Amino acid sequence: MMVSILSENVSLDEKFGCEHGLSIHVNLNDKEILFDTGASDVFAKNAKVLDLDLSKVDHLILSHGHYDHGGGLKHFLELNNKAKIYARPGVFDDFVSVDEDGNTRSIGLNKNLNYGDRIVYTDKEFQLDFDIELFTVESRKDCMPLGNKRLFVNKEGRLILDDFKHEQNMVIREGGKAVLFCGCAHNGIMHIVKTYRDKFGSYPDAIVGGFHFGSRSQGSTLDEKFIDQTAEFLIETKAECYTGHCTGVKGYKILKSKMGDKVRYMFSGLQFKV
Repeated sequence: MMVSILSENVSLDEKFGCEHGLSIHVNLNDKEILFDTGASDVFAKNAKVLDLDLSKVDHLILSHGHYDHGGGLKHFLELNNKAKIYARPGVFDDFVSVDEDGNTRSIGLNKNLNYGDRIVYTDKEFQLDFDIELFTVESRKDCMPLGNKRLFVNKEGRLILDDFKHEQNMVIREGGKAVLFCGCAHNGIMHIVKTYRDKFGSYPDAIVGGFHFGSRSQGSTLDEKFIDQTAEFLIETKAECYTGHCTGVKGYKILKSKMGDKVRYMFSGLQFKV
């Protein structure tokens, strides 16, 4: 399969736009899949540079209900009139971040786009196609991203800590290989990979997505113990890792120092085969 990073915080070179967002295009046999849409129309502009026709996308998967992963949804709907949009229930809830000074900021999706039969709400496990499966994480004990502590849902004027039941992950299988895609891994990348292992009896061959080592609301604070634990665990899986976005450049450098060539940064404009 060919993987193209259409939106990410850092670009491969000046030909490609970048933003605080994530969007990944996957070309799989006779299907095209889009995993998230970034924060704006950057994903669409970068797709043009890479000569990718987004009107041909067959499936759009929203990893969770934050603007940096679904802010480009309106632009996608203007470009594509056929793809179903797969999302977890609650993806259009009123999500809010709170900074160190107690200031709140809306980080949810455009509720006006919550319409029509193009949106399919998925179960905890959802077989999208024979080679594409979606799943979420329920069992979480420890090793959670530090930034989650500042992420909430506004329920009738009350801020409730986000439980991230609206987050889902994607598994694609081709040619005997399995690739795990995650958006921000708010449920913890180790929990997500362990859930994959418990479900399928092995580890994925590759992992692509953000690991949420840092966030805008927590500033430059990093949980280095969490990064160390993550690195040790990912080395054990033997999976090839491509990460960026909420992993952060600083967090990525720490991860890279421990994982070496088992991890790569997924710049906007990067394309690679798995």
